Amino acid sequence: RGRTIGVPTINFDLDALAGWAIPADGVYAGHATLSDGATRPAAISIGVKPTFRGGTRVVEAHLIGFAGDLYGQVVTLAFTRWLRDQRPFPSLDSLKAQLARDIAQAGRWSELSTPAWSGIAAAMNSSPGNP
Repeated sequence: RGRTIGVPTINFDLDALAGWAIPADGVYAGHATLSDGATRPAAISIGVKPTFRGGTRVVEAHLIGFAGDLYGQVVTLAFTRWLRDQRPFPSLDSLKAQLARDIAQAGRWSELSTPAWSGIAAAMNSSPGNP
């Protein structure tokens, strides 16, 4: 769904994370390191997508300022700062407005900080989009 609302995301396979510590549900600022070693600031969401009444926990990341193709690539996430809890929004417009604020805030924190926790490792394969 991320791409359809103007916020494309990388969705991480939680089955591949068995045994890894995953931060609590919420929205985070962080960095994504791509297969080629490039690092991009990221807005990262962990949780069940409450606005869409999701039931499955997901880890997804929006790479700020990135427009490339990441299908099949390995991406490593590092978390810089917790931004907020996940919560349902009354409308798609209110969700999109909050996502814009989250992305702006994540970009600012990513510029100011180095990753504080890098618990989701490079062994994870990413899949783009939002099912």
